[in-house]
Amino acid sequence: MIDKIKVILAICISTFLLGIGMTYAWYTWQSDSNTNISFKIMSMADVSFATGNDINVDDLAPVLDYKDGKMTSFSINNKKEQTFTGMVNLEITTIDENLRVEDFKYVLLSSNDNNSFTEIANGNFKDQGPQTITIKEIEVNPGITYYQFIIYIDGNMENNINMMNKQFVAKLMVEVKGVSDILDSCADEEWVSGAEGLYKDGNGNCRYIGASPDNWIKFNDDMYRIIGIFDGNTHKKEQENLLKLIYPSAFISSSYGIYNTTNDSGTYSNYSNSFKNDTQASPSNAYVLLNEYFYNKTNTSGTYGDCNNWTYFRNSDGKQVGSCDKMLAYGIKSEYQDYIESNVTWYLYGNADNTIKRQEMYLCERGLNGCTSANGGASSESIIAPIGLMYPSDYSYASGKYSISEDPRLSEKDLGIENWLFTGYEWIITPSSSDAKKVFQITDQGLVDIESAYHSLVLRPVFYLKSDVKIINGSGSYNDPYEVSL
Repeated sequence: MIDKIKVILAICISTFLLGIGMTYAWYTWQSDSNTNISFKIMSMADVSFATGNDINVDDLAPVLDYKDGKMTSFSINNKKEQTFTGMVNLEITTIDENLRVEDFKYVLLSSNDNNSFTEIANGNFKDQGPQTITIKEIEVNPGITYYQFIIYIDGNMENNINMMNKQFVAKLMVEVKGVSDILDSCADEEWVSGAEGLYKDGNGNCRYIGASPDNWIKFNDDMYRIIGIFDGNTHKKEQENLLKLIYPSAFISSSYGIYNTTNDSGTYSNYSNSFKNDTQASPSNAYVLLNEYFYNKTNTSGTYGDCNNWTYFRNSDGKQVGSCDKMLAYGIKSEYQDYIESNVTWYLYGNADNTIKRQEMYLCERGLNGCTSANGGASSESIIAPIGLMYPSDYSYASGKYSISEDPRLSEKDLGIENWLFTGYEWIITPSSSDAKKVFQITDQGLVDIESAYHSLVLRPVFYLKSDVKIINGSGSYNDPYEVSL
């Protein structure tokens, strides 16, 4: 008769994921109870088992068929449509020396119907001491999968009589890949010129560095890239480390300045460099396009009407009539809005020119180093919104050309070298602090400069994912992007 073993499955977050290719944190469930247990892994899956938690046996004897060994049964109900990865580990706390031999074995079986089981892993405890060993990385398909884990002394081999009735104590842990941050695998060492991967920037954040890091992520049924993981000093969500995403390519160009609906010629307000424009009659083009039309995937707005007719002024070309086609094609679908942290702060402090160094700019963006908001401090210092643009520091830190010990100025053309964020002309969220008509931009040469807000440049949406969003699959490469779940 099969003597079922007690098992533990534990749900907790080991600190975060991602290294150069992004590894994972693990969510484990744990119970101190020996009763029947069913539990939930976030909204992804339910894990159920019937008897006990701790494996604690001292009555082992040889068997000819492993089915007569000591068994633990559990099941995983994957409620998502996609397959995710789990891990079955065994945490050994006590193993008698006489059991540290080749004929003391284990086997892991799986079944789709709880009737016909297939062996998916096996091994032995030769030379194993108290430690955690990996039994099997499992692919959990949609629906219910049943598992049996069995330990036994193989009676088909020559057994040492001293093996019998010796103590074995362990915990079986079933863990599911997930992540709310990736700090644990963020490289501690200082990166050198030519580096590529995820590194700490010295400011409490982790950033992707280099020409082509594995930071692709599938989101909104589209492809995005991860800028990095940022602490509360960047977004004001205290005690939370949030993933920051950016669209990988250009899909809309616009002036940065004030949104206009009926004006037939440029006005001073159109040249304003404040993202929020609280000192003007209406917000900027950049804010409206990203936070009203793109975020809501709509061509209508109660404030600004049909965005098929939104107008802006571009340099000497005069009045331009925009189109909503790209907003509708790339906008955030309603089911993905729940993944985005909408209550985040975007800083609107700026500097007078682009000669400032990278680290100084990071502090400046947050109102340090004597920096002020737009229009000499007359405009807002920050705004709370779901969608923003990248900061100058996001772009400059992404360059693999410079080591962490170097501190290039924003005016360096080489910032675009080995920089995965470089795509050409593009608006950045940060205004000039001294000129009310100018905003920071990335040029086609790769440097960061300041440009008049009426010019038409690329807008690429940037946003943070909520801290409880988990990465459940993928390696981060373009062909195997990360996949997320709530």
